[in-house]
Amino acid sequence: MRLSAKNSVDSVRKNMISDMEIPLPPLPEQQKIAEILSTVDEKIVVIDQQITETQELKKGLMQRLLTKGIGHTKFKDSPLGMIPESWKVANFNNVCSISSKKFKQEDGKCVDLEHIEQGTGRLIGYSPIEDKSSIKNEFNVGDVLFCKLRPYLRKYWQCEFYGGCTSELMVLQPLSNFDSKYLFYTIQRDDFIENSVSKSFGTKMPRTSWNILSEFVMGLPPLKEQQKIADILSSVDDKLEVLSEKKTHYQELKQGLMQQLLTGKIRVKV
Repeated sequence: MRLSAKNSVDSVRKNMISDMEIPLPPLPEQQKIAEILSTVDEKIVVIDQQITETQELKKGLMQRLLTKGIGHTKFKDSPLGMIPESWKVANFNNVCSISSKKFKQEDGKCVDLEHIEQGTGRLIGYSPIEDKSSIKNEFNVGDVLFCKLRPYLRKYWQCEFYGGCTSELMVLQPLSNFDSKYLFYTIQRDDFIENSVSKSFGTKMPRTSWNILSEFVMGLPPLKEQQKIADILSSVDDKLEVLSEKKTHYQELKQGLMQQLLTGKIRVKV
């Protein structure tokens, strides 16, 4: 049965719903089914709260660790304000470069914008490279992709395999004094994103550029401290990944239960 009205904007009308036939269990069984589904909903709400709390923890840790470091007691004045005594002040292009190398393989994995989850740095898919006709940028393990189109969408990913990507993704490569994982967290900083957004060009499709990113000024810890900071933040990301997987599990569980319980395929004993 088609439930959309025939006009310029499809919609569902009251009579379309009122004429539908649905399985109707006895009232006590309805209540029991609703109780079961509510229990799953409550579990999802708890996981959502845990995700929010962990995201806030990460945000606070990033703010502190990427500007004050770990366990410092001696600080010095700098153009950025007070920074640890052992840190330097560096422009982004002093620690990172952009690769313009093109992907030339006949097949492989292609990462497009829709394959990167907004705000999390997670890769949620990829396409076979042979399905793509346009020229792609090449990336290697350890490179970091940063979306130059609408940078406020916060799409970035640390590469875990070799492949090609859309030209809307800049391929960033850390220099010898910069840890790859620390680079990944640096581009997630609020002030880094704000710098990218504030200097973007284009009205309908605003973009940032390497020239804009390269001017970002940051405090630079010694390499070993970079790695320690990155390990701490990575452990929080691991927790977020586990919570995300748990949420997906319960969402799929609810969907399955609704399909079975609300159609009578499985009956509930009252």
